[in-house]
Amino acid sequence: MINTFDIYEELTTTVDEKTAKALTRILSRVYEDAKNTPSKQDFTRLEDVVYRLSETQLKTEERLDSLTGKIEELTEAQRETDKRIKELTEAQRETDKRIKELTEAQQETDKRIKELTEAQRETDKRIKELTEAQKKTEERLDSLTRKVEELTEAQKKTEERLDSLTRKVEELTEAQLKTEATLEKVIVRINTIEERLEGISNSVGYSLENSAYKSLPQLLEPLGIKVTDKMIRKYINGYQVNIFSKAEKDSKEVYIVGECKVRPSKKEIERFLKIVENIKDHTGDCEIVTVFVAHDYPPDIEQYIKAKGIIYFWSYEL
Repeated sequence: MINTFDIYEELTTTVDEKTAKALTRILSRVYEDAKNTPSKQDFTRLEDVVYRLSETQLKTEERLDSLTGKIEELTEAQRETDKRIKELTEAQRETDKRIKELTEAQQETDKRIKELTEAQRETDKRIKELTEAQKKTEERLDSLTRKVEELTEAQKKTEERLDSLTRKVEELTEAQLKTEATLEKVIVRINTIEERLEGISNSVGYSLENSAYKSLPQLLEPLGIKVTDKMIRKYINGYQVNIFSKAEKDSKEVYIVGECKVRPSKKEIERFLKIVENIKDHTGDCEIVTVFVAHDYPPDIEQYIKAKGIIYFWSYEL
């Protein structure tokens, strides 16, 4: 019996495993065939086959050596290629980075161009507006030029009129001087008359006050007011009070404050009431009874003085 394992082991020393396995199978079949039909010729053929296979194996090994050299060359070339690819990859990354920067710069440029375009539109619009305004300005200047010419002509006429007026003013100035001299004389006479009238007014006022001092106690008594002190003319807190006195009303002490006028006005009545307000600190908590005495009360003044709650008397009642 043939030992195929030993044959395989021996063949692997000279050929590769694949060839050894093939040869082992062939020898195993040959052996089986020889065992069935043993022949010297068969062995001769077998030896020939083995020889040819050995020759083939040698050529295969030579080719393998050649291929190994080429593989090494290819491996080295592959290393160079990988190195070059790595360098190209780095260069590509740098290129991509630069492209990104250029893209961003381009976007910024596009944005700036857009802004400049908008600014240009605004500038064009402003220039158009300024052009229109310039046209209107020129039209106004033409109009103003015509008006200036008209005013110049009018100025000439005005100067002529001013010359005429100057002469008239000089004449009026002369007349004015004469008028002022006359007015000075009139003013002197008016001042003299006012002094006399003031004296007469004071005389009438004092006369009315003196009459009031005598008659008011009797006139106020029917109104429930009893005068308890002498009626006098008095200065209080810097204000002149024409009539001032103490009295009793409803068993309480009161003050009588009065004014005497020839013919009172609303303004004089308001002034009197302000004087009353300003002297209240002198009268304390006591009630102030306001009294007015006059020669004449026009109807509207009579209604006004009643509305203010002031007791009033006509001079003919004194």
